[in-house]
Amino acid sequence: MIDKAKLDENLTTEALLERLLALRADLIRVANDWLDSYQDSFSSASAGKSARNFAHYLALRSEDIRPLQGLLARHGLSSLGRNEPHVLAGLDRVIQMLAYYSGRQVQLPYQSYCSIDEGFRALEQNTRELFGDKYYARSSYIMVTLPSKAGDDPTLIRSLLESGMDIARINCAHDGPEAWLRMIEFIRHEEQKLGKACRIQMDLAGHKIRTGRLAKREPVLKLRPQRNYLGRVLSPATIDLIAEPSPEAANGINTMPGTSTGAVTDTDFTTPPKLSLPEEIIDAIQPGDRLVMLDARGSKRSLYVTDTIPGRARANTYKTLYMTPDVQLTWRHDSPRRLGSGDRRRTLG
Repeated sequence: MIDKAKLDENLTTEALLERLLALRADLIRVANDWLDSYQDSFSSASAGKSARNFAHYLALRSEDIRPLQGLLARHGLSSLGRNEPHVLAGLDRVIQMLAYYSGRQVQLPYQSYCSIDEGFRALEQNTRELFGDKYYARSSYIMVTLPSKAGDDPTLIRSLLESGMDIARINCAHDGPEAWLRMIEFIRHEEQKLGKACRIQMDLAGHKIRTGRLAKREPVLKLRPQRNYLGRVLSPATIDLIAEPSPEAANGINTMPGTSTGAVTDTDFTTPPKLSLPEEIIDAIQPGDRLVMLDARGSKRSLYVTDTIPGRARANTYKTLYMTPDVQLTWRHDSPRRLGSGDRRRTLG
């Protein structure tokens, strides 16, 4: 492994040579271990040159070789950054150059790998087998993911082929077998008319590991007053009390628009959230009344009624509170009245 702490910028060519020899040994060891993990298909001893080169590439990229690359560049040598087709051959070439500068004779342990010329030939051959022959004077291939409408519009396929499409990608996570077959038929038909071959890649739909059921969590409504930088309250948190049933809060405590159940819904100081209460309570409640509770943290909190109109009231609080669906409210007027026995319990929606 490369010890970055010991990579001094003033390393001599001989010391840098020792670093590369150690890196070479590490690459061979890690690559063999990786190949042996696929022993059901082949072992490290029977792996072909392309497979072995791929293993060397994975081993090299598992290291952070950037400090080493900088030192190689300072000595006017290849920084190993373009050696993908011939990883070990490229590394050995740099080692031999350093050995020459250092006046040393280096005997590298034998390892079967792609030479530089073999690597480029294999890359060209495999590219042609995978993507087909080139029809244009460019080094790149153009792959186009076909949209759903390509299964109903052969003129779209023709225009894509005329514009240089080399590979048509069909995303099997969308549409269905009938649409895929029509796309393929359109491609083959237009191929014959244009005299141009086009490869087709069927991208199979795999497991949607990025999605899944969301864990069920109890929804929480957070009310917090607006404070200045000293923590002093500038304005209280406000909540609207509305009569049930109500289309605005048919399920009790109503989260603000754009929020999802299961998350903490925070006040935005512009749109008060809503709490539905029985109609007889809303009709009887008066400014100055209080709704007292133990919030989700077990803290005693109060909502103070400030305004009432038919079917609605507004209350505020000067302390931060967290309300959950099973919150129990006590209405304090002339005499305390308990809200929370069966039908008094509200549900967060």
